[in-house]
Amino acid sequence: MVILVLSMVPRIPLPTGGFSLFGNQLTEEVNPPQVLYASTINLNQGTVWKIEANIDGIRIEQKSSQLIEKLVLEDVDLAPNDVVSMHLFGAYVAPSNTVGANYVYLGDVTPYNGSYTMVMWAKGNPTDSHVSVVFDGISGGYFGLGLDEYGYVMDAGKDPFTSESYNHPSRESNIESYSVEFALSYDYDTNTSYYIDPDEEVTITTIRHGFGYKVKLGADCDWDDPDINARSQDPSRWGYFILYTKLVDVTQILQRHIVTDTGWWHFFDATWFNGTHYLDIKDGTPYQVVGTVTRIPAKQTWLWLIKSLTNDNKLHVKFVPEGSVFRIKYSGMIYEWRIDGEPNAVGLIEDYSIDIASIFGQTVLPSCTVELIYPSQKVRFYVPSGFQVVVEGNGWSETHEVPLNSSYVDFGLPFSGTYTVKILGYEETPRIHVETSGDLVRVTVTDEAGYALAGAKVYVYDASGNLAAVGVTNDLGFYEFSKEQLSGEQARIVVVHLSNGKYFHADKLVSLTASMPSITSVPAAATTASSSASSAALAIILLLGIAVLTIMLVSRRKR
Repeated sequence: MVILVLSMVPRIPLPTGGFSLFGNQLTEEVNPPQVLYASTINLNQGTVWKIEANIDGIRIEQKSSQLIEKLVLEDVDLAPNDVVSMHLFGAYVAPSNTVGANYVYLGDVTPYNGSYTMVMWAKGNPTDSHVSVVFDGISGGYFGLGLDEYGYVMDAGKDPFTSESYNHPSRESNIESYSVEFALSYDYDTNTSYYIDPDEEVTITTIRHGFGYKVKLGADCDWDDPDINARSQDPSRWGYFILYTKLVDVTQILQRHIVTDTGWWHFFDATWFNGTHYLDIKDGTPYQVVGTVTRIPAKQTWLWLIKSLTNDNKLHVKFVPEGSVFRIKYSGMIYEWRIDGEPNAVGLIEDYSIDIASIFGQTVLPSCTVELIYPSQKVRFYVPSGFQVVVEGNGWSETHEVPLNSSYVDFGLPFSGTYTVKILGYEETPRIHVETSGDLVRVTVTDEAGYALAGAKVYVYDASGNLAAVGVTNDLGFYEFSKEQLSGEQARIVVVHLSNGKYFHADKLVSLTASMPSITSVPAAATTASSSASSAALAIILLLGIAVLTIMLVSRRKR
């Protein structure tokens, strides 16, 4: 348990005082991270940025490299009339003080008595298990989903003909796994309702009921709030939604995103967008946005393979970014096409066709691999671990903390444009210790606790203000230069460093006279930052051990 607690220490601000080993009072004051840097810049998708500190403070600069992404679908059979597309975006349905104010309207399903299947990627509000109306009544009844940050929780339905209530399996009863990608289906002949996700399938017997509603993705009615007057719309996220008015095997859809039955009633994916409407990939049926629904980069991306969707005997690649590279690996060979043409308003090529029969001399390519390489929708920021990076603008905001043992964070950018970038962390004044030996000058840099700061930048200016030397401290925390680089005995030493969520900066004037301390073979502060963390962790373990032993001794004496 101690190790688990220590592993979470870097995620909270460290206390300034010590912990009491006796008694029950463990409350400490902590300071939240402060904004160390903020700048409004033009961010383009796919760009890479580096955040570092120099003599002028914290700065952000764009690197020359670009981000690309690759999606792969292995061991598939390709044939004419198949369609390859991608899942690259999700739809964020915004919260509202008015229930049912925001949603994506797919259309109506005329009420009927029979089976149905719906497959989707959907998640709700992280802080609230709410009911989001997928189907609203036409002549009566409704169907709603209970969603939270882990995905499906439960559902609540009423027959459109009789208004009798019915349900599918719920997480509270017998669903073990949590999934944002799942299917709900109903077999009318056997009165069996199904919940299916990539890991499990659960069934219950329910009443025989009809089906048919207005399909509204995300139109939350907030049923979980007992106060009707206080109800509001919670946010939700929708990656895709497929509705069949029949019973369909969804295994390949959930596990590999391969669709073999094209007889759906609606197929919504937030990627398939033309700038004004979401579109059904089969026939271009437009789906209407009501209220505030934002198209956002998906955290999970994949390739869709939809079998036998067209009828012109060609393979089609649909709704992919302009400039993407499409590859087929087959029979030890790699075939490659650059997807070009006239992009739509959001930069997607809506349709690109390939005559595989004439290229390969056969109509089916068994057991091949499909790849799509495309420009990334992300931006990357290189910054040491422990810092928080905030990107906000255009009604969108995200915050990420750089993980331990990492040097960057990625943001899925909704679109290229002007954003404000903030760096959050703590400030600390490092200690600067100067020693000499003849013409050699050693500058040792430590933190407030006396541990060496490796990788700190050291700037040395002479008495005239000219930059005489610049370098980086080694693993033992020191940097050395020669007095000959100075025009006199006076020096101004400036130190800057970004490490472990702290911005170190200090400025010191020194006189390099004969009375300066002499260089020792091993500096007193020759301890690396990593040993600093290890020593601190060991100290906390020892203190906790002493506290436990003390409590045990006191308990025994009381007996």
